[in-house]
Formats: sequence, structure tokens, C-alpha cells
Amino acid sequence: MSKEKKSFLIVGLGRFGISLCEKLIELGQSVIGVDQLAGPVAEMSEKIDVAAQLDVSDESALIKVGAKEVDIAIVTIGASLENSILCTSILVDLGIPLVVARANSALHAKIL
Repeated sequence: MSKEKKSFLIVGLGRFGISLCEKLIELGQSVIGVDQLAGPVAEMSEKIDVAAQLDVSDESALIKVGAKEVDIAIVTIGASLENSILCTSILVDLGIPLVVARANSALHAKIL
């Protein structure tokens, strides 16, 4: 990774999302982490720049947490295909320069 500091939005704080947040912080990057569940948000609140519990399919909630200002968004949602697709679509529409989404199947990847 380049030494230039980037800002990241990690959507979904499951095992993969948390590991990603921890590695990005270790590399000196700025990280916003969001999840619909309070537990993972509380776990990450002291480790990353911003941790927020919100509806990941709510555009205004994503904007309020700073989604429009990030350089890179990574959608790591694994449990809800609908939320993964909706959130990814919202982030692309917000004009984030790079949006990466985890897919659970070939069809999911095709839709994303």
C-alpha cells in the first residue's frame, strides 16, 4: 500500500470487517466502521477513527457518518444479500472513488 494516508469506510464489522479495520489502522490509515449491530461497533469504537451503528441501507445515515468524504469504501456484509446490494449501490451513487464489495456467490458478484 502506498504511504499516502487514505480514508476508508468499512461496512460490516464481522470477522472480515474487523480484521480489515485493524490492518488499516496498523498501516496508519483513517477508518470509519459501520454495522447494524451494537456489539461490533462497541468493540471497534476505541480502535478506529469512527464507529457507528446504523442502517447500512439508509443513504442519509451513511452520509452523516462521513461516507461521502472517504477515498475507499469496502462492503464486507455477508449475512444479508439485500443490504449488501443496496449499500454498494448507495456508495457508488455517492461518488466514492473506489467501492469494493464482498460477494457470497457468482450471482451476487454479477449483480454487484
